[in-house]
Amino acid sequence: MDVLIVATACAPLTGDGPAARDVAGLVRALASCGHEVRLALPLSSSIDRSRAGLSPSGIMLHARAGDRLQLGRVWTGSGPGGACLYAIELQGAGELETEDLNQIGVFCQLVPQLQVRFSWRPEVVHCHEWQTAPVCAHAGAAWGISGGPASVLTVHDAARQGVAARERWSALGLPDDRFAGGPFEMGGAINCLKGGVETAVLVTAALPSYAARLRRPGTGCGLEGSFGARGEDLIGVLHGLDAEAWNPSGGFGLAMPFSAAQPAGKSVCKLVLQRELKLAERHELVVAVPGLGGDPEATGWLAGALEQLVTALPVQLILIGGDELEDAWRSRAAAQPARVAYVREADEALQRRIAAGADAMLPVSDGRAGAFGHLHGMRYGAVPIVRRLDGATDGVVELAPSTLSDGTASGLVYDGTGPRALVDALVRAVGASEDAGVWAGLMRGAMQQDLSWAAAAEAYRDIYERATASALASALAARLSAANGR
Repeated sequence: MDVLIVATACAPLTGDGPAARDVAGLVRALASCGHEVRLALPLSSSIDRSRAGLSPSGIMLHARAGDRLQLGRVWTGSGPGGACLYAIELQGAGELETEDLNQIGVFCQLVPQLQVRFSWRPEVVHCHEWQTAPVCAHAGAAWGISGGPASVLTVHDAARQGVAARERWSALGLPDDRFAGGPFEMGGAINCLKGGVETAVLVTAALPSYAARLRRPGTGCGLEGSFGARGEDLIGVLHGLDAEAWNPSGGFGLAMPFSAAQPAGKSVCKLVLQRELKLAERHELVVAVPGLGGDPEATGWLAGALEQLVTALPVQLILIGGDELEDAWRSRAAAQPARVAYVREADEALQRRIAAGADAMLPVSDGRAGAFGHLHGMRYGAVPIVRRLDGATDGVVELAPSTLSDGTASGLVYDGTGPRALVDALVRAVGASEDAGVWAGLMRGAMQQDLSWAAAAEAYRDIYERATASALASALAARLSAANGR
């Protein structure tokens, strides 16, 4: 399948970050699966021209921003997995700023012209984040409605929406009916993410549970109505991890490498982590709690449960993340240093040490893409303890007699809400850890779970096929309607 990925960031070409890593992982995986995948990026100040091997192609594009003609020059290079890279430079505008709607709007107008100038027609255009969401609206008009390409929008962080004043509408180059009362209007202002969500053929979120949260009142960042209206066209996809970067047998600064087949090193890593964080060097369940503040509701549950967790259960908690309760977390760690450690920010090296040394992971984040969480822990045998949300368990196969016997059990799942639910989940985890055979099976199942981008690429292949079929059906219906109206 021919796929054009449109984004503003791609690791390591434009630095690092959750969305940038996801784009790179997907491009690389699609290319390795034999798809013809190309990548379009703005030539921003963050792009590493040398690493990308960029050179000017001599091809110029043009767009209108109000009454002004804006030219764009295309540079070509190589992206992840050897994918063809198009980097678009705005002439006379200096380095393109990806948070500037005037500039990013012009970029979105220029992207559809690539197919004509390079004689390559993608079947799918896959956009990422609010900055490229307007490309979804351009797909029908600029690319031609017959036969595609179908548009897919991935939401990595719904809190970032690209909101701007109505006066900047001309930068997007879209007809006025797309604004007033249309998909790109919200409260009298431009909302780029809303427009993309409502005009893309299909919308994806970077975790199944994140898709569920986006539909729920109060957790969709004000766009619950738009997300909910998409119904089954909003799809949660379990994005992959870099299997080489997150590999306990590869070392990467661990006290002792280990694997599912040879797990002895994990106990060494646990002891070293307890020493590093000044926790008691006791045989207690070490539970990492990443994502503080990501989901205020779940973080509040943790605050309500913390006293009981550290006084009534043989557990040690590693609290990770910064939020408005930071002072409370620090106070608790200071009061009970043998049982509670607080880490405001963890770089990737510390994240690895935590994943390798923790017995379990209890995420309280809202599931945004790429955030350090239970998937990283699973790679290192940290048994995940996750909340089921609208049926989604985000890659965790729940412990049950049948899943334990067939070797697929990889974690613990709870369904309730509030502090009591967290306490009950930890009580169950402690009970499971006291049975060495059960806990070894959970560790092994977690480490053997396929969390690679190859699996995610297969899921996206199915989404692309569905999107192209849907786009074609819509095009045929529009033609039939037009013919009947004549």
